[in-house]
Amino acid sequence: MKKVYIWFTLILLAIAILYSIFLFVSQTKPDNSVDQSTDKYEPAMSATSTITVLIGGDIMLDRDVRARGEQSGYDSLFNGIRTLLHSADIVVANLEGPITTYPSKTRLPDGSLTKSFSFTFAPSSTPALLNAGIDLVSLANNHTDNFGREGVEQSHSYLNENGLDWFGDPANASGTERIICKNNVCIAFVGYHEFQPGIENMLNDVRRLKNEGYPVIVMPHWGDEYVPVAPERIKERAREFVSAGALAVIGSHPHVVEDKEWIDDVPVIYSLGNLLFDQYFSKSVLTGNIAELTISKNRVYAHIDSVRLYTVSNALRTGPVLVGGPVVFERQQII
Repeated sequence: MKKVYIWFTLILLAIAILYSIFLFVSQTKPDNSVDQSTDKYEPAMSATSTITVLIGGDIMLDRDVRARGEQSGYDSLFNGIRTLLHSADIVVANLEGPITTYPSKTRLPDGSLTKSFSFTFAPSSTPALLNAGIDLVSLANNHTDNFGREGVEQSHSYLNENGLDWFGDPANASGTERIICKNNVCIAFVGYHEFQPGIENMLNDVRRLKNEGYPVIVMPHWGDEYVPVAPERIKERAREFVSAGALAVIGSHPHVVEDKEWIDDVPVIYSLGNLLFDQYFSKSVLTGNIAELTISKNRVYAHIDSVRLYTVSNALRTGPVLVGGPVVFERQQII
């Protein structure tokens, strides 16, 4: 009988202890109904960071542009857009030629012009790109290799020496992307040159970077010159980049502003036209766009909040100046 009493006492004691533990846990459990206006509450999207990316079209620093730069200073060529470029977190453009020590084939020492379309830019012009606010340039175009691989390698050296990033390759070499991080947001930039083989390289790079968690902006050099509407082959290529995971597709090469559209939730601007060029034979080549992308990213995904377009003109022949904008490029809008 004594043993039964002892067991009964132990059971009651165990129940009392368990009940005490239960009361303690209940009283210390966090209150999930906390007022969301208090400092202790942190919503899921509070980790979101936002950056602004400006993307310009073709920059050519030979021929008449070279003469103007040597006469007035290369920095002066960007006076009309400098304030805008310095307002963004990342600024990108297409560099339409190599930076080399080779003499110009388009402008002779006596100032006369030739019919050559082989461009080379003076190394002394390179600091002006950085001073203008440009962070990186695409080399995926049909003029970067005008002086062969030697010219491409010289371009890499001069850009690196002046603190300018670059991406893309005229031969569509894989792994030539550049990842730029600002405000806790990292963006991958991929170039593509339509007039050389290697499209699968670039599509695979986009897929790889997307799988690694990077938002990818593709800057293809493609299309037909001086035509305001992109041909169907280019629109099909844009769909391939979107399917591969591109966040945005922003093109160049036609030297005129072309149509634009949203494919799913991806803005596709087929051609921005010229940013700095010495083509003066029509209004369409004198005018270009600068695209402004506002991008938000949290730990899960990246999203383009807005796309705005500025208009620049080279009509004064002293460099681009702002003449319009910003105009919002609305989702699902086709222009």
